[in-house]
Amino acid sequence: DVTARLADHNAGKGAKYTRGRPPPPLLAHSGPMDRGDALRAELRIKRLDREEKPAAVKRAARKR
Repeated sequence: DVTARLADHNAGKGAKYTRGRPPPPLLAHSGPMDRGDALRAELRIKRLDREEKPAAVKRAARKR
């Protein structure tokens, strides 16, 4: 649940690492998915070229 995790981070809850480092703004997210789907999506994004990543974020933000 992205919304709940973001709220926890912003409230100072969660891992010690994130308490002193607020997360960057959430630009886009996709619908609910299971762990396997999420890991595959993350891998697809990480494999994109540097120039392709901003375009992919803009496409995902438009779908929201």
